Amino acid sequence: MTDQVVDISAEQLYCIVRCPVCLVVPFGPIRTCQNGHGLCEECTSQINKKCPMCRCWFGGVARNVVQEQIIANAKFFCPLECGVKLSGREMPAHLKTCPSKEDK
Repeated sequence: MTDQVVDISAEQLYCIVRCPVCLVVPFGPIRTCQNGHGLCEECTSQINKKCPMCRCWFGGVARNVVQEQIIANAKFFCPLECGVKLSGREMPAHLKTCPSKEDK
């Protein structure tokens, strides 16, 4: 099974999983339009019921579980730039106590 794994650069992964509106990797639930474009919860609450990528109706109810699992298992540098590299699953807890939080 491991011979079927495809290598992907960190930059390619970032471009695939980031929210297309705020351009940040969402470490929480990802909502999706009927065409599969995923948005972070904050951006979902700010759009006007239309997907910013394809303009189709965006109810904000369906979740993009595959994208959430990719993020949960991949490792990312802390967005607050403290230098820590953690899995997406670990990142929310870290962000609450990150030493760089008070600098921002």
